[in-house]
Amino acid sequence: IHDVLRDDVVGKLRYACEKWGFFQVINHGIPSDVLDEMIKGTGRFHQQDAKARKEYYTRDPNRKVVYVSNYSLYHDPAATWRDTLCCVMTPHPPEAGELSAQQIGGLQVLHDNQWVDVTPIHGALVINIGDLLQLLTNDKFISVKHRVLANHIGPRISVASLFRKDGDDSLVYGPNKELLSEVNPPLYRDVSLKEYLTYYYAKGIGTSGPSHF
Repeated sequence: IHDVLRDDVVGKLRYACEKWGFFQVINHGIPSDVLDEMIKGTGRFHQQDAKARKEYYTRDPNRKVVYVSNYSLYHDPAATWRDTLCCVMTPHPPEAGELSAQQIGGLQVLHDNQWVDVTPIHGALVINIGDLLQLLTNDKFISVKHRVLANHIGPRISVASLFRKDGDDSLVYGPNKELLSEVNPPLYRDVSLKEYLTYYYAKGIGTSGPSHF
């Protein structure tokens, strides 16, 4: 990629991470038919009868394939009644997140205290900044609240890829020292992923993880 074009792309990426915490990526090199088939395959799994899906129904976090109907049961103040199929992949790269969804709207991002619709783009990946990346950048990049509204069009299928270390990892995370100074002191203390997840799951969906630390 040409240096001038690269600088422009990096600048736009930085702006999106700092101001929105959400953005869509196109021309990423993943063929659209691969993404489309992934969505269709997910739909085919959930269209099977209960007996076929029951084989994968578990809450054992050590299983590589997990099927649940209320992922965060016992933790959240409100039930999240949706069918979820999880597949654990290795190795674990750094924290990040990306989402591929059908061309059915409903995704909204909280920006300047207003819910903003995210218009779906066919073949695009939706990237959102996670809590740990906000902590690592000392609030330079933001992890924002987002939600999906129900619709009357039909079932909405999305495929999320979450990148993080194992939950029992003892590595300690904190604001990047290169971003700190006298005028920009650390906003968070160092925390292990295990400690963070313990707090997050105890509080449930809607909780701001970084603010606790």
